[in-house]
Amino acid sequence: IEVQTDRISDDSLFEIEDEVNATVRSGAAVIPHITDSDGLKEFNLRRPSKHSENIRIIEIADTDCVACGGVHLADASEIGLIKYVRQEKIRGNIRTYWKIGRRAYMDYRVKSGIIAELCTANSCRDFELLDKLNSSAEAYSKIRQEYRSLQADFCGLYAEKLITAAETSESGLQLIVSIEENRDRGFIDGLMKQFSSSEKKLAAFIINTGGEKTTWAAAVSDSAAGLFDFGRFRSELLPLIGGKGGGKPPIWQGVAAGSGNLDAFAGRLKTFLA
Repeated sequence: IEVQTDRISDDSLFEIEDEVNATVRSGAAVIPHITDSDGLKEFNLRRPSKHSENIRIIEIADTDCVACGGVHLADASEIGLIKYVRQEKIRGNIRTYWKIGRRAYMDYRVKSGIIAELCTANSCRDFELLDKLNSSAEAYSKIRQEYRSLQADFCGLYAEKLITAAETSESGLQLIVSIEENRDRGFIDGLMKQFSSSEKKLAAFIINTGGEKTTWAAAVSDSAAGLFDFGRFRSELLPLIGGKGGGKPPIWQGVAAGSGNLDAFAGRLKTFLA
């Protein structure tokens, strides 16, 4: 139901919910009337009718009265239950969502089941659930911060290990080509930043396998920037691993079909950057 207002408090909507359900429980009769434009004066309509004859009026006893040609219940108790669900702002108005009748009962059943499963998983009672989930969220946030800090430290150490083991060409370029497995994107991004900021003449290419897709990433340090032409790299080398992607100096990345041709890829890189 969309209403021309920019705000309705949940308390107000809960009051409406209580009032309409009181009407439902009362079993108020739903009474049809047929009248004309003159007879409309006898009814306190919520909105005027556009018709002048054979006008069907639906009256909910002591509650509501509206011109309507639709299908209606015999009395309000047949509705069963009306439940406010949520609201959202749309086009400057407020749109409210409701569950009515069997849909309201099914919604209650489903949500009760979800709460029961959450209580079992968190070893708590339903009124303790929000506090339990908030505590878990705080603990997770602290663990994630610690993980990121440790990952950054490990990333620096691992980058140094790869740099130390890298082959050095006659021109002094250190070339890193490494296959990693199931590394998260944050770790690969961290490696690329380490390589691109290195003071050494360095070019690094990482292929990350596992998970839903294989990815690749490339980075060059400032002193090696003139040796890397990404346009040529994309057209001549990426097809060897079925790669696609892009970026801007000094870091590029994308996806790959696999790492099966890595030896050919690495061999071409050596001559490509010579």
